[in-house]
Amino acid sequence: MELQTKEEKRIYTKPTFLISLIVMSVFVLYGVLATESFGEGVRATFNFMVQNLGWAFIISVGIFVFSIVFLLLSPLGAIKLGKDDERPAYSNLT
Repeated sequence: MELQTKEEKRIYTKPTFLISLIVMSVFVLYGVLATESFGEGVRATFNFMVQNLGWAFIISVGIFVFSIVFLLLSPLGAIKLGKDDERPAYSNLT
């Protein structure tokens, strides 16, 4: 029987998952326990973003679409993902 180190016994060796779980749990609990207050805060945040940051969304979508089209038409679009002798999992139309 192999001996496991302390690091191998731990389920989560990196704090990223634990921090994300805690932050998510706080938001969920706040939403469940203080529904009215949480709803007002989310509504105010949404309205601020729509009124003041709508331009950033439009620019981001434009950059994303341009980048995708560029990658599709450039030589980088011909890079094969996977091993050289494997068939692609999907056709080009997908």
